Amino acid sequence: MRLYEFASDQVTVWFNPTYKGVDLNHNYWDDKPTKQIDTNKLIPNEPEVASEPNVYHDKYKAGEDVKPIIVTKHPCVGGYLVLDGNHRYFAAKDAGVKSMEVIEVPGNVITYRGDVPKIQNENKITSSDLQQLETYADRLFASLGIDVEFSKHFQDRINDPRNKKPITMAELTRLFKQIYKQHGKPIAQLGPDAEAVMKDMRTDVNVPFALKWDGKELDLVAKTIMRKPNFNTPNPEFAVEGKRIPRKKGQPAGSKKHSDLYTDENPKGTIHGLGFKDEATARSSVSKIRKSGRSHAHKIQAAVAMEQRARAAGKSGPAAIYRKYINAMKKKTKAKNKK
Repeated sequence: MRLYEFASDQVTVWFNPTYKGVDLNHNYWDDKPTKQIDTNKLIPNEPEVASEPNVYHDKYKAGEDVKPIIVTKHPCVGGYLVLDGNHRYFAAKDAGVKSMEVIEVPGNVITYRGDVPKIQNENKITSSDLQQLETYADRLFASLGIDVEFSKHFQDRINDPRNKKPITMAELTRLFKQIYKQHGKPIAQLGPDAEAVMKDMRTDVNVPFALKWDGKELDLVAKTIMRKPNFNTPNPEFAVEGKRIPRKKGQPAGSKKHSDLYTDENPKGTIHGLGFKDEATARSSVSKIRKSGRSHAHKIQAAVAMEQRARAAGKSGPAAIYRKYINAMKKKTKAKNKK
């Protein structure tokens, strides 16, 4: 986006095939009063470049002061269009900032050039966006011998109105980045023919995926995507939790006011008495899972959840015991599928 200096309060927003950008006078607008706006109400006027480093991310994470962004009320849809500060917006979203300091430009000083009604589609994720994301995810998972792919259904579903709130590139970039950091190795250990789900508890974005061996490397195929709270699946879940917010006494299950690995959102069917304090506790817990009478998939899910909790607590011994049981169950899964 190009920015020019003008001697007035007038702002021009360009949307046409040859140029997309904003002309505004920073000398006039930068010292205007600011206010706080919910980050979810902001709409960038240009897509995020997933492979491009964002210098503002660490500043937001550290709570440092960052220059306000400049916005105006969106002329076609609800929310606010970002006029200046797209990089800051994407960094704030990735860092989990709930509200941003903004300077609001009134609509009566803005001139739009181009097909304005089409800007309501600017936030849609394009095939080019997905190619950039796939390249970024491939680079992350390459060290684990995993190649990331998006199925046709995933591409069709990503902009589906059933998501209610559009899924953004910032959300997808954060999801793959955090999944790799928190769960990359456990996912690689699932091996071929496994199915599981990536979940972002902060944004309610869910990505069911399958692992397939292509003869050279393991392919992680994102089968579909949806924004849906309390998404249920019989397959193992790999959740991005963000900051742990324990469930308080009296809070209903599924409440968005808490989120962590140690909260049982669906206590019906829970296998009680499982733990990861030490290796003896883990062995006893595996025995309880075996004898629980639950379905094959339920047993794997319970073991994966306990393995994740053990690893998060730095208990590598108990985690390895759960992993050994999971691998044994995977062999049974393959044997069943061959019949």
